[in-house]
Amino acid sequence: MKKFNSLILLIRKPKVSELLSVNFFKREHDELSWISTELLILNDSPFHHIGSITSKRSKGRHITLQNLYRMLKYFFKDTGVTNLSKHEKVDIVLVFFNIMRQEYPHEWMNYKEYKLTHIVCLDALAMAASKALSNCKKENSTQIDHQKFIKSVTRLKRIDWSRDGPFKYLKGISSSKTLASELFDIMNLGKES
Repeated sequence: MKKFNSLILLIRKPKVSELLSVNFFKREHDELSWISTELLILNDSPFHHIGSITSKRSKGRHITLQNLYRMLKYFFKDTGVTNLSKHEKVDIVLVFFNIMRQEYPHEWMNYKEYKLTHIVCLDALAMAASKALSNCKKENSTQIDHQKFIKSVTRLKRIDWSRDGPFKYLKGISSSKTLASELFDIMNLGKES
């Protein structure tokens, strides 16, 4: 398959999405590629019904493998959880985004009216989750305090994700970073309660 893909790319000028897809299917060599793919194929994943394993979006499937890969880079950036297995990392991501899907079921499935599953907001949520993971490590350990993490995520309630709401003009990575900071403040992770 690898030789075939390389041959196709040599015959004609490839699209950027094709180049990315060839790299994303190297699951056995890249942990984030493996996790991204798992998030799309696992039935209990919140991305299962709204994501596309190919690089093309379609009605109802607006999140691509590349989007998830980038989001995961933010999710695990500077968290210090490199000792966790890829299965444990999948579980942490599933916990986080399944809580979001449970708190906002209508918003999660309605891309047209709500920005919750728009890439700018998913990236922001991943950045906030990264800070949460860093703050939820057990003292003098690299282990995650799962109860503290879950508690921080469940604080993300009563946010207006509507397309015409406060996130109407969010676009790009700078908006994601700003929103991530606000989400992290809502999570109130600096305080023990």
